[in-house]
Amino acid sequence: MQVNGFLQRFPLLRIALYLAIGIIVGEACYPTLGTGFWAICASIGLVAAFLFKPPKWQNCCILFVTLTLGAALISRSNQKADRPLPHGISHFEGIITSTPTLKGKTWRCDLMLTRLNGQALHEAMKVKTTILNDPNRPMQLQVCNGIIATSVLNKPQNHWKNASFDYALWLRRHGYQAETFIPYNQFHTAKFPITLSRWQRITLHIRQFRDHILRHFTTSTDIEQQDKAILQAMVLGHREAISKATREAYSRSGASHVLALSGLHIGIIFSLFLLVFRRNALGIFLSIIAAWAFALFVGLPSSAIRSAVMLTIYALSTLSNEENQGLNSLALAALVVLLPQPMMLWDISFQLSFMAVAGILIAYKPLFYAVYPTNCLLRWAWGMICISLSAQMLTFPLLLHYFGSFATYFLLTNFIVIPAATAILYLALLALGSMLIPALQTWIINLMTMIAGWMNTAVTTISHLPYAAIDSGKISILQTICLYIAVFSLMRIYYIISERHPLLHRQKAF
Repeated sequence: MQVNGFLQRFPLLRIALYLAIGIIVGEACYPTLGTGFWAICASIGLVAAFLFKPPKWQNCCILFVTLTLGAALISRSNQKADRPLPHGISHFEGIITSTPTLKGKTWRCDLMLTRLNGQALHEAMKVKTTILNDPNRPMQLQVCNGIIATSVLNKPQNHWKNASFDYALWLRRHGYQAETFIPYNQFHTAKFPITLSRWQRITLHIRQFRDHILRHFTTSTDIEQQDKAILQAMVLGHREAISKATREAYSRSGASHVLALSGLHIGIIFSLFLLVFRRNALGIFLSIIAAWAFALFVGLPSSAIRSAVMLTIYALSTLSNEENQGLNSLALAALVVLLPQPMMLWDISFQLSFMAVAGILIAYKPLFYAVYPTNCLLRWAWGMICISLSAQMLTFPLLLHYFGSFATYFLLTNFIVIPAATAILYLALLALGSMLIPALQTWIINLMTMIAGWMNTAVTTISHLPYAAIDSGKISILQTICLYIAVFSLMRIYYIISERHPLLHRQKAF
């Protein structure tokens, strides 16, 4: 049977798009239309799907159900985020779930509340917390510290007037239901809460182990401060020590993706194990385990979870010989992420990562096979260029929309930071495996530091080159949509030309 049309060849992509549209519609209609309304609409759509016999109408009903399901899920998430808080001062118990960071005179961390005003919470409450440090006896807070405190729980709010960044909305979309300020004389540490599930205990103990390694990096005085900060970000997922100047340099040079635990890091770990155990069923299975182990080790941030899910689904799909598996696998990964957490659709890193992978899946092969050098070194270099270009094709409109800036030397930067990141992560695994040989571990860490220093120097140099970044100002949503229409139109024109031109038609896009 011949399948016509782009979306018909990728049914899961069509479902993922309708789910995303439903999330957008549900967010726009909340709180006027709540979960109940969308659930009724979904039920009507299901009944209609059974009543209508023609496949065309059944497909329309299924897509309608998918859309209303997305709206219902985001409405439910919004209702959960709008959880009523007690008025005035509250007494609560909880546990520190993120690495506490000392900012001036205060500690900042995330709390997971398990009891509130003497009542055990059926579902833990995530709270962004600021704790005033005791000037006489400075505190040393850590992940897994139990906290018993008295303070006021407030709804997330913006603390800066006329700020372009909506901090309250960011907190809400990342699952924070409240924020609080605790004076040092209104709290004390306690034992690990016994109400946590076994999985929560395991993940928190792993974060505790990660912070133990992080403190080892921090106490090392022979490592330059920003080189140390880069290693902490790339290997352990701790970005708080990176200075504003370093962040700006990586942003202007197009290397920000190296600082965030994303598909690059998970993919490097996966590729290493696949190289060792070969590309068979056992090798793929062990590589998936390694990728998830790394994501768990760095604390299961949302970006690492997304990347691990995407990689797992894509790796499992490669075991079959089905065609057109790339975009279907990507769409399935999006469904796996969005169904339990529909608010992730608004996360910038979620949008950038999925658009980057989509760009690679769509444009990489046509670009690569348009030239296809025969020399191994040239083929590797051309492959790096094609991956960078195809990823940028679908991410630069989002970059202009959110940040109003675009790095012009991203190709040059990727030739430096991707090999450096690969070497650092490979060495990090060796350092972890050489814990019983301190001298060897020290030598490996020094080599990692040297590579991080070279990478920092190169990135900083590129960021200071003339016209390193185009600062055009943020573009509107309408302008972003128009850019995407233009990009997809140009790609479609290229496909039509490549099908008719014998030199370009070496490999189909899908």
